[in-house]
Amino acid sequence: MKYIYKIVRNYADGTMETLKYGITGKGPNSKGVLPRPNSQLKSGVDANGREFTDSYDQVASAKNRADALATEQKLVNDYAKVNKGKAPPDNARPQPK
Repeated sequence: MKYIYKIVRNYADGTMETLKYGITGKGPNSKGVLPRPNSQLKSGVDANGREFTDSYDQVASAKNRADALATEQKLVNDYAKVNKGKAPPDNARPQPK
């Protein structure tokens, strides 16, 4: 099983920003936490002086890598449709098609 997730930056003023989508093959631990996205979370102050805390959401699951990659690509494409053709800021791959 593959798990597709997104990492979201939550600002103290209540605004949120999707940072990236990702895939992990390792399932939730005994506490229900996906280790890979959990290890990518940050908190602090951004370059504009805004306090933030990152979180992740599991957005889908897939039986195999090919299906997971296709789902991730669709999520990035959907994001780009409403963000002037750009991928989420921390998404190295995939890029919108």
